[in-house]
Amino acid sequence: YLLELTHSEFISPYIKELRFKVLGGNKLTYKAGAHMRFFIPAAKGVSIPQCLPENLKYHWRDIEYLEYEHQACSRSYSIANGDGQIEAGTNELKFTVKIQNAPNKSIYPGVGSSYICNLGLGQTIEAVGPFEHFHAKPSSEKTMILIGAGSGMAPLKSLIEEQLNMIRTRNKYNRKIYFFYGARTENDLLYQDKFFELSGGNPNFHYYPVLSRPSKYWTETKGYVQDLLATNISDICKIDSVEFYVCGPPEMMKTTIELLKENNVDASDIAFDRFT
Repeated sequence: YLLELTHSEFISPYIKELRFKVLGGNKLTYKAGAHMRFFIPAAKGVSIPQCLPENLKYHWRDIEYLEYEHQACSRSYSIANGDGQIEAGTNELKFTVKIQNAPNKSIYPGVGSSYICNLGLGQTIEAVGPFEHFHAKPSSEKTMILIGAGSGMAPLKSLIEEQLNMIRTRNKYNRKIYFFYGARTENDLLYQDKFFELSGGNPNFHYYPVLSRPSKYWTETKGYVQDLLATNISDICKIDSVEFYVCGPPEMMKTTIELLKENNVDASDIAFDRFT
């Protein structure tokens, strides 16, 4: 598919929300949690985003400016929209992409994330998919517990929107949904207003944000998302009536899956979207 960028906005100091229109009259249908694989052409890149908003320059102050050239490659990004559009089809796709920094001059920044996040409105890129490797079990009404951090938000947000739409539109579909999401600071907490609003207006949805490096004004939980899950897992419900969906940094995922296995969660009830 040929995709045209229609919206590009920082939603945290290092993560952008990107929206693409699918050209050619194609309307994609896909399960929530699906991803697309983007073809990144050979190009010149820079280590600091172009058109960086003034209020975000402070967060990039320690990143050394570097110009580089990279070869063609491909990268996969999860689709972030799932609010009923999966059934109806849509020609616009939403992604949350973290711009990967380089630790030093000898290593390039993330060439895929840097390229895609520096695209201008109206520019196009080719992608293939969607691929539905990570999705909710069909016809299941088990309690869902979703655990995420960082840009692992995208597929989990999509799943939550899909399930809440099903609760609104299907008779007797009444599953419980718990969302544990971790970030470093308040600036890194994606879509928090949206999820607080959803949790306040829907008795089926419960939102648990946690920050590892909060300011003194943070009144919610401090620490890491896997530790918050460990504290609450026995109080939520019977472990054999739950499905777990995990997406985020590798170490978080590893620790979380080990925790679930220690609590005798069956492997068939653990779905994860691994990325690096």
